[in-house]
Amino acid sequence: MTSVAHWAEWKARCAAGLCSAEAQASFAKLGRGLMEKHQTKVGAIGRDHEPLRRLLDSTAPALSAWHLLETFAIVPRSQSAKIYKDYILQSGLRTPSDPAAGCRKAASIVMRSALREFARRECPDLGMVSLQSPVEGGGESAATLEQLLPAEEAFFLPGEEDDLGRHADALAPVVFDSLAVRERVALLATALGISTLADPRVVRAAGCPFQRLYEARKAIRRAIDRAIAARFPSDDEDPDALELLAHRTAQALVPLVFSWGKSEESCAPLFSMGTESEA
Repeated sequence: MTSVAHWAEWKARCAAGLCSAEAQASFAKLGRGLMEKHQTKVGAIGRDHEPLRRLLDSTAPALSAWHLLETFAIVPRSQSAKIYKDYILQSGLRTPSDPAAGCRKAASIVMRSALREFARRECPDLGMVSLQSPVEGGGESAATLEQLLPAEEAFFLPGEEDDLGRHADALAPVVFDSLAVRERVALLATALGISTLADPRVVRAAGCPFQRLYEARKAIRRAIDRAIAARFPSDDEDPDALELLAHRTAQALVPLVFSWGKSEESCAPLFSMGTESEA
């Protein structure tokens, strides 16, 4: 088990290979476990691909997997290639009940990023294999690679704007379809900058007491959280990134609710109110 002391030693000595024998053994076991967990989820074909297979071979140096993390880990948009150490240790600090578990969870995320980068650099030929190609040796009825690949999983560290935007755009229609009319009206009023949900025009559009409109606004966030949890059931995601994804999903709901509101006669007064508030 990798302890808090091991993590601190690793940060101080810069590399697992420079740590004590006990810490080295801990990181060797953790690194191999994380690599085996994530190696089929990073755009490579896992053990069938030679570079990864060599790293997981029983004859490979004990710290091979952890060394891959140290070499290829990247926190996007950072100035320091070693900022991932701070990210891991800070995650431990955010988990006061079990700092070591917090560090391990963050390390799992970083290992996944390292494996993605390793696959991108060392396995470029995989990108040229058609997903519609039948699996070798499967005969005429063989499944295609596209059918066998696992579903896309979430991966993002804070700052990966492209991933966040893509996931938010996919989540927004799912969330919007699940919203009741009063929740859509509450969202529309908020997006239009209407100062109070208790305005009679908002209440009429929603068809419910204004108290339920304030409850509806909270229900929107719960709907976003449910959609994110359904799309990304893994517990390996970074809480800060998930919170940012929730914010981006809420932003992506705005054009959807505007389009819906313009088709609802009862919502026409709300757009006038929004114009008034801008003035």
